Amino acid sequence: EDGPGALLFIAPESRRETLWKEIKRQMDEAGKKLEHVENFEGGRRARIAGSDNRLLLVGWDRLLRLMADAAHGDSPTTSDIRQLRDLARRQDDEAFQPIHREELAPSLARSIRSINQLIDDVIDSRREELEITTEGYRATPQREGYGRYFRFTDVKGEFFLGVNFELWATRINTPLWLRVDKIIPGYIVKLQSKIPSTCKDKFGYIQGPIYLETGEEYLVVLESIVSQIRKIKNALG
Repeated sequence: EDGPGALLFIAPESRRETLWKEIKRQMDEAGKKLEHVENFEGGRRARIAGSDNRLLLVGWDRLLRLMADAAHGDSPTTSDIRQLRDLARRQDDEAFQPIHREELAPSLARSIRSINQLIDDVIDSRREELEITTEGYRATPQREGYGRYFRFTDVKGEFFLGVNFELWATRINTPLWLRVDKIIPGYIVKLQSKIPSTCKDKFGYIQGPIYLETGEEYLVVLESIVSQIRKIKNALG
């Protein structure tokens, strides 16, 4: 019908741009031209030419913020909206992210290879300094990234130094993490008292972020990683 009317799409924040392209493609195939295309905070709108109908696309976050503003106090509605916002954020974190051209540049691949090399150099060339052993372990690629298992000779537990894409994407801006690979009572309390950024992953393992020095030479970055691992070791000792 000619309208007036509106069709509203509510989408994850990370998919707004790609979904708008798909909406436009389907309208083009149907011979429906979009005009007066406008961006607004958290969304986009357009009018279908020759009618009084409109298409709108808005992100979940924008819509739920408006709903939260309209709700009053600590009512059950406010609590429900808060839970929905948390759910929407988690969905956004886990959704496929459109790939941008600059992300396919060789520099990204070189950076990941350099991080893998740093992991090997820490384990292989600094084992005496850190008092670690890799007996019975081998280099292991995992779903979240490459890493190496090891043990400290004077601290209980098994450890894994590796890339963790999930924690990098959702927790702290670093790809490199040190995981306590066995759940040992008291470790999380010790670490969080001295290293507050320590957290638990979705499997319940303790993860300590290892920050990478930026704009520095390789040896400076390597020394920084060794220093941070030593700090975690001392916190557990």
